Amino acid sequence: MNARKSLFCGIDLGTTNSCIAVFDESGARVLELDGQVTMPSVVAWKDDQWLVGQAARNHLAVSPKDAVSSIKRKMDDPGYRIKLGGESLSPIDVSAKILSALVRGAEQQLDCVIDKAVITVPAWFQEQQRQATLEAGRQAGLEVLQIVNEPTAAAIAHERISLDDGAEERWLVYDLGGGTFDVSLLNVSAASYEVLASEGNTFLGGDDFDHRLMERFVTHLRDQHNIDAAADILVKARLQLLAEHTKIQLSNNTHVHLLEPIVVGDQSIMLDLKLTRDDFEGMIDDLIDSTLEKVAQVMTDVNVGPESVDRLLLVGGSTRIPLVGDKLKQRFGIDAESWLDADLSVATGACIRAAICCGQVFDRSVVDICSHSLGVAAMGEEDYKEMDVLGSDISNAAHPLTFVPLIRRNTRLPANFMRTFYKAHDQQCGAKIPIYQGEHSNTRHNNFIGEFFVEFSQNQSENLDVRFRYDLNGTIKITVIEGDNGTEREYTMNLSDSAEENSELHTFDDSTMALAEASAENESVVTNFLIEKISQKLELSEEPVPEIAKLLERYQRLLGAEETDDELDKLEEQLYDWVESE
Repeated sequence: MNARKSLFCGIDLGTTNSCIAVFDESGARVLELDGQVTMPSVVAWKDDQWLVGQAARNHLAVSPKDAVSSIKRKMDDPGYRIKLGGESLSPIDVSAKILSALVRGAEQQLDCVIDKAVITVPAWFQEQQRQATLEAGRQAGLEVLQIVNEPTAAAIAHERISLDDGAEERWLVYDLGGGTFDVSLLNVSAASYEVLASEGNTFLGGDDFDHRLMERFVTHLRDQHNIDAAADILVKARLQLLAEHTKIQLSNNTHVHLLEPIVVGDQSIMLDLKLTRDDFEGMIDDLIDSTLEKVAQVMTDVNVGPESVDRLLLVGGSTRIPLVGDKLKQRFGIDAESWLDADLSVATGACIRAAICCGQVFDRSVVDICSHSLGVAAMGEEDYKEMDVLGSDISNAAHPLTFVPLIRRNTRLPANFMRTFYKAHDQQCGAKIPIYQGEHSNTRHNNFIGEFFVEFSQNQSENLDVRFRYDLNGTIKITVIEGDNGTEREYTMNLSDSAEENSELHTFDDSTMALAEASAENESVVTNFLIEKISQKLELSEEPVPEIAKLLERYQRLLGAEETDDELDKLEEQLYDWVESE
C-alpha cells in the first residue's frame, strides 16, 4: 500500500467562521467541508462526543451551556477556561479542536496527510495572542510554518493583479470579520508586497452588529410583552442567531418583517418586528465610523491622503454590509475589488504563503511589519511623575513605569535596533530588564512579555547598550553590552512561551546559572527601586543632603549581609519617608 501524500495548507482561523485552503496544479483553492466553504468556529459537547462546525452551531441554539463560540476573542487571556465535556478548556484547546476539524475534513476529502500550515491572525494581535494561535496549531498536530497577518494574506491572494516592472500601487486592505477588524496599507510592486502600516481593533466585528440587533429584539419584547428575554440563556442564544440571520437579510434586502415564536419560561409569545436597512445602519453607524478612524490613522502613519490609494480590498464577511462599502467609496472615490470572495481571500493567501515556505516560486516577496512596539521598562519620566508630582509610593512596583521602545510599531521585519541605558547609581550591581509590548508610555498599560537579570561586571562603565533583534517567527534576541568595550551577553525570548517562561533567564553560554544566582543573592536590589529613586532625587536636589547620603551608603553596605534585616527595615523606612516627602 502506498503512503498517503503529504500536503501543506493555509488556514483562516476566524472568530465566527474558519476555512482551509490547499495548493494543487490549479493553485490555491478553499475546500468545501460539509458542503460549505466556511465552517462555523463553534465547539460543542453532545452525547459524549465533540462536535465542531455546523453541528456544533446547531447544538449551540438548543443547549448554549454545552457549546462555545467566538473563542478567538479570548486568545489574549491565558487564564480563561470554559467547562465543557467534563474538561476545563483554554482558548488554545478550543482553537486546536477547530483546527483539527478543518484538517481532518480536508484529509478525508483529499485522501492525504496535511501536516504543515500557515495560520492567519489579525494584524492587531499582540505577540501572546499570536503565540497562543501557534500553540493551538501545534496541539492540532500541525507544523506551523508561519503566523501571517490576515490583511497581508488577503493581499497575497490577489496575486493575479499584475504590475509592470517599476510600477507601484498602494493597496488598502479593509478587513472586517466576525469578531475583529484590521486595516493595512501596502506598497505593491511587481516584485513585492510591502506592508507600510496597520491598525485595528481585536474586539470589533459582526458579533457586535449582531449584539446591537439582539438588544433591539430584547427591548421590543420588554416593551410589548413585559418580559426580560436576556435573562433566559436559551432565549438569548436563539435571539443571537436570529440577529445574525437578520443582519444577513438586511445586507441583501432593504427591509425585513420578523415573525418568530419565542418561549420564555411558561410564556409563548410572538416576536413581531419590522426593520429596515436604515434602522440597522443607524444601530451600527458609530461602530463603522470607528473603523474609519483606524483607516485615517493608517493614512496618517504613512503621511498620505486618500487620493494615494490605488486599490481597495474588502476582506471578511461583515464587509458585505452595504454601509461599509458606501462609506469607503465616499472616502476614497474608488470601488472595491470584488472578483475574489471576501470570506475566502485570507485562507487563499495563507495557502500561497505556505507554498512559498515549502519552496514554490512566486513573483512577489512579502515584507511585513511589527504591529506593536517592543521595548523595555526603565526608570524615567513616568516614574518621576508618580514620585514627584503625585507623591505616590511605587517602591513595590514589579517594574519601572516608563516604557522605552526599541522597535517601534510599523517597523519592517526582521528588525534590529539598539539603545543606550545608564546605571541608576554607581554601586548598582545588576538590573532586571523587563520586556514589554505596546504603545503607552506607562508600562501599566502595555503587555508584559518577560524579563531577565543582568549582573554587572566590576568595570566602572555607567552605560549599557541594549540591542533587540526581532525576526518573523516571533523571537527576540537581546544583546546587552556593558560600557564601550565591556562584557557582551546575549539572551533570547521566544514569544511562543508565556511571560512566566520568558522570565526564566535565557542565554547562549554557561553563565546562565551564575546570573540566576546573582539575581537571587541580590533580590533586594532587583525587586525594588529604592536605591535608584534615592540616587535620582539626591542628584536633582538643589542643596546637598548629607544625612540621606549617609543613610543610603549604610543601606547599600548592609544589603546581602547576614542578620541585618531589622536595621535594613529601619533604614528603608527612613529613606522612603524622605523620597516621598515634598
